[in-house]
Amino acid sequence: MEETFSNFPSNGILPKKETGALSFLSKYPNFDGKGVLIAILDTGVDPGAPGLKVTSDNKPKIVDLIDATGAGDVNISVVRKVENEHLLGLSGRKLKVPREWKNPSGDFHLGIKSVYDLCSTSLRDRYKKERKEKQWQPLNDDAIFQIQNKLNEFEAKKTEEQVKKNDDEKLKSNDLNDLLNSLTKEDLQTQLELLKDLENKIKDIGPVYDCIVWNDGDTWRACIDTTEKGDLENCKVLTNYKDSFEYGTFSYIDMLNYSVRILPDEKILQIVTDSSSHGTHVASIATGYYPDNPELNGVAPGAQIISIKIGDNRINGMETAFALVNACRHVAEYKCDLVNYSFGEPVCLTNLGPALVAVKELVEKFGVIFVTSAGNNGPGIETVGAPGGSIPTVISVAAYVSNDMLKAEHSLLGNGSSMLFSWSSRGPCIDGSWGVSVAAPGGAFAAVPNWSQRGTQLMSGTSMASPNCCGCLALILSGLKSNEIEFNPFGVKRAIENTAIQVDEPIGCGAGLIQVERAYDYLADYKDSIFQKIHFDIKYLGKPKNLKGIYLKNDDELTETRDYLIVIEPVFFENVTRSYLVNESIENDENLLNVQKDRISLSRKLVLSLENGESLKSFIDYPEHLYLVNSTRQFHIRIRANELEEGRHYFAQLKAFDLEDPKRACLFRIPITIVKPFVFDGKKSLNDYEIEFKNASFKQGQIYRHFIRAPLTATHAELTLNTDQNGSTRDHAPLFYTQTFTLENFRTPADQAVEEIYRLNNTNELKLKFKVQSNKIVQVTIAKNWSNIGHCTASYKIRLNGLYPRNGNELCAMSSQSFKIDVGSYLRNEDCDPSVSYKHLVQPLRPHEYHIEIVKPSMGVIKPIYQLILTYNFHQNKSGDVGCEIPVLSNYLYENEFQSIFWMIYESNSKRLVLSGDAFPVIYKYSKTLEKGDYVIRLFVRHEKIDLLEKLKETSLYLRHSISSISQDVYTSQLGVVKGTGKKSGSEKIQKNTENSFYLQPISDDKLPKGATNGHFLLGELSLFKDSAANKVDNFRIMYQINSHGKKAEKHAAKKVETSDSNVKVKSEEEKLKEAVRDVQVSYIQKVENLFETLRLEHENHIPIYINRIQYLEKKISNLAKNESEKKLALFNEIIELSKTALSKINLDSLLKFLGEKHHDSNDETKKVLESQKGWTIDLLVFQGLYLIEKQLIEKYGDLDDDDDNNFKAIELTEELRFVYRFIQKFIDISDEKASKFVLKLYLHLRLFAKSLKTLFKQLEDKPGTKSIDQTILNVLRELNLRHAVRYHENNLSIKYQSKYVNF
Repeated sequence: MEETFSNFPSNGILPKKETGALSFLSKYPNFDGKGVLIAILDTGVDPGAPGLKVTSDNKPKIVDLIDATGAGDVNISVVRKVENEHLLGLSGRKLKVPREWKNPSGDFHLGIKSVYDLCSTSLRDRYKKERKEKQWQPLNDDAIFQIQNKLNEFEAKKTEEQVKKNDDEKLKSNDLNDLLNSLTKEDLQTQLELLKDLENKIKDIGPVYDCIVWNDGDTWRACIDTTEKGDLENCKVLTNYKDSFEYGTFSYIDMLNYSVRILPDEKILQIVTDSSSHGTHVASIATGYYPDNPELNGVAPGAQIISIKIGDNRINGMETAFALVNACRHVAEYKCDLVNYSFGEPVCLTNLGPALVAVKELVEKFGVIFVTSAGNNGPGIETVGAPGGSIPTVISVAAYVSNDMLKAEHSLLGNGSSMLFSWSSRGPCIDGSWGVSVAAPGGAFAAVPNWSQRGTQLMSGTSMASPNCCGCLALILSGLKSNEIEFNPFGVKRAIENTAIQVDEPIGCGAGLIQVERAYDYLADYKDSIFQKIHFDIKYLGKPKNLKGIYLKNDDELTETRDYLIVIEPVFFENVTRSYLVNESIENDENLLNVQKDRISLSRKLVLSLENGESLKSFIDYPEHLYLVNSTRQFHIRIRANELEEGRHYFAQLKAFDLEDPKRACLFRIPITIVKPFVFDGKKSLNDYEIEFKNASFKQGQIYRHFIRAPLTATHAELTLNTDQNGSTRDHAPLFYTQTFTLENFRTPADQAVEEIYRLNNTNELKLKFKVQSNKIVQVTIAKNWSNIGHCTASYKIRLNGLYPRNGNELCAMSSQSFKIDVGSYLRNEDCDPSVSYKHLVQPLRPHEYHIEIVKPSMGVIKPIYQLILTYNFHQNKSGDVGCEIPVLSNYLYENEFQSIFWMIYESNSKRLVLSGDAFPVIYKYSKTLEKGDYVIRLFVRHEKIDLLEKLKETSLYLRHSISSISQDVYTSQLGVVKGTGKKSGSEKIQKNTENSFYLQPISDDKLPKGATNGHFLLGELSLFKDSAANKVDNFRIMYQINSHGKKAEKHAAKKVETSDSNVKVKSEEEKLKEAVRDVQVSYIQKVENLFETLRLEHENHIPIYINRIQYLEKKISNLAKNESEKKLALFNEIIELSKTALSKINLDSLLKFLGEKHHDSNDETKKVLESQKGWTIDLLVFQGLYLIEKQLIEKYGDLDDDDDNNFKAIELTEELRFVYRFIQKFIDISDEKASKFVLKLYLHLRLFAKSLKTLFKQLEDKPGTKSIDQTILNVLRELNLRHAVRYHENNLSIKYQSKYVNF
């Protein structure tokens, strides 16, 4: 039987049919986006991606590539000239300059950049993996094999020699040879050990490229040494992309394409790459062009784009307010027609920060149509973020899925329904607006960057719906431009909203699914309408301010009938600011005159009608007519919310129409949202604070939302969901999407949402616990997922629980006293099992310096910005994760009053940038493991008012350290805390309407993190429930303030006891004075030439006299010239003799005996003296050893240059050196930092390079950011012939040490 195949649903690959784009192009093939310029504000666009080379009329697809973040900036302030056909690059490589390069001035501007800084996170991970597998691992494995063979040969040889020796020879064993053999064997073993862990010591920072910039007399040009060998002949020379449309590829391994922008006045080379595949995918949906495969075409293949990167590589592709403001400036300069912004974040304030103000001005003054994604935080209400939900004049787009998309993109079984994706964000916003304008297909197979090693990829989200809508608008604008029909953002938005097809609930899809041809016809029909030039500013004069609609959810609004005052003001589109941008006069602008005439002539009769809210019509009264003129108009809407049924939400729109318009085109909409929650208090029918819903019917995409006002003492709830479906087939296994969060002012859903996608059948059930806030409305949303075709029934119940500390939601304990917690249960009897655990140490930092500077002013009307730079210092005691939080400024992005808040952490010594972050979302995204050492944090805050920045100059910063969990003991009584032996709390039943008290014992000092001190505090959680699942969501933030007062008091008391011992000799005041005078004189030995001899005669046994003399002689040695070998030898000998003399003054045998025994009864003074003697002994042995080596080197090789010393000239292991080495071992471990200076020098010149390397790594751990140590490590790696490690470490050194801090 012949098999038949159905036609493939090709439209579902990159949907265009649903919006009418295909039929529009069929009818108007020339209106395919030609003449339209779209700015893609995203993560960057790959110029080499398929479909993004040219437009349908063979123009360059990408007009320009710009990085608005600053992450790709390279400082090119260093200027050098060619010498012998070479430039010395900042990497230290010699760069051979091709003869054909023209450079009349001879000046070459040099910079350096690591490719990893330009990569997305996913590309960097792949690149590291491939480099390890291809460049590192084979060579490292081979080195391990070679060393293992050498070790085996060494042991075999020694065994053979031992067998050959007779008994007499064995007895005469030479200590010197034994030590040398032992060290040689240890060196081989150490090399084996190091090789196995070398990748953790020598970090792969990726390829590091020299950057060369010059002017050829006509044009600025740039070349990046992608060979890493200085072979510039084989490297691509580029100029600004907008001038040449050329780009390069770093390598065939990464396949990362890049372009450049040269800013000579700012001494910056901007290397433009993408920070993820997101931006390329978005651009391809909007405008991709595949002449040989039209099915893959974007919506508007004839449109051109400008890519402006706002996703910052330094913070994992996150946007910053600074980048968005900067991008808006570029959009205005290029006079773009459209912006696609598939970015956004939740907001919790109604005010507009500088980023949103810049977007608003771009739309309302520059005439740019701004299209943005609504967000992917649905299906709950109040999930639309900014900028879509914050600015009424932008177009916010929801994500729609059609049946063709279900088949082609997701290969689902059966025929599904078209709808919004379940996760598409829904309104209203916190300001009352619904936040969604229209819907568009929210998924596509589209082009992705070449580095992804794919041609196309499926992505879904409102990020995909936005460019689909933007492409539709490009088709419309292309037609309008061809027919010379004027347009502006106000009219275009009204057109698409009045012609969209309703496909889902209005709070989710806005006006509906965008329809291209209908919107185009509307704009043509209404081209002369005065309303096409007007946006209506709608305000509800309530609390809080800046409300753009009526949104009722507070008790006082829901329990009575109220009148709500609405203010309507027409705002005319002027389109004059473009002239300001180029400094043209507008006094006699004809366009402005026409606007003024329109303002004067505005006089219309409007009709008001309530729509999309049948259930609300009988509860709302409103005026039916409004006479409109060019002034503010006011009227009241009366809402009888007290008569509405509880447990439901209600939506409606009051629409306005022109009485004279036969087509009833809506002029403006006033959104009305009412949430009337269940209230438990006083309802006997609601059993035990539990609500149950039985046999609810679910179809594909069905959503049920329930709103409950949590009782005063409720702290969490549990949703139980089950079905009677048997789950035998996929259709019979329902897939549910559940989401819960509290509708709370000043917090966003992203802060607290609990979500679960769960497949049910009749053998399992979903139990989901989630946090609730006392007396706040919690939203519980249950949806049958968009991808789950078919019908089912399900039952579910919501049960409220609560154990509530009367101390409040946030608690503060102190180390100086116990802390009482009163826990009450007011809903029912509950099992309580309190526990406290801390997982973070917070170190408050105050700035040690600040300064304010002006950021380079932007063009046009955008005001100059000032930047406050605060500098903080801190010491990391041990390796661990850290992150920053700025309490006053954190957690806001789009609504933040400051243009940017960005912090950067640097190694203190090297000035190397190690971590960056911004104010949103605090610490959880931006943390990193920092090694032990000293660090500097620089905080950058920008604002247009310098006086406001002055007020922030003392701003504290919280450095949060991740620590191993610390528990705090909980007792049932105060007496138990005092004794420390009382009953610790366990599981206890707390009866309804009663309280139990618990007491937290202060944490002992030995349990506190290393480095924790006065002023620091621990952050953790107090959990109260016996149920561990409940504790994951229901816990209370607790802070533990560290106070060292108690610890100091104990030490002081111990001293008193010891000093009262009559056996301890107490020094007289005269003796103390003599010692003080002696110590001052000793400190001057290094400054006064003859003082040493005088003091030695007077205090012959005082060791510091000899040590200070040796240090004085070391300074003399450092000042001697190379040819003064005899003088150096004399000084070496003097140091050696001085150290021997000083050692003879110490009773070493007695000292060793004392140190080797435990002396519990010894007093502090005795211990102090002996510890001092131990320290002096080690110092003297180190001096002696060092200068024995120096003496042998100069006798054997003559005076060495510093460069010669890097060759590590070989010496012999003498008996004197053996004595020093062995004697040091008697006092401390030979790897101890105190001995490392001598030990390292000995290993290097005995050519024991593995032991040298291990010592160097230890030194670098103790003193990170020390360039001389790093350089010695490189030289040792060369001696060991570890080529892979040499290459990696060379790259590391080339960028690790900076002359100044990299700025934001």
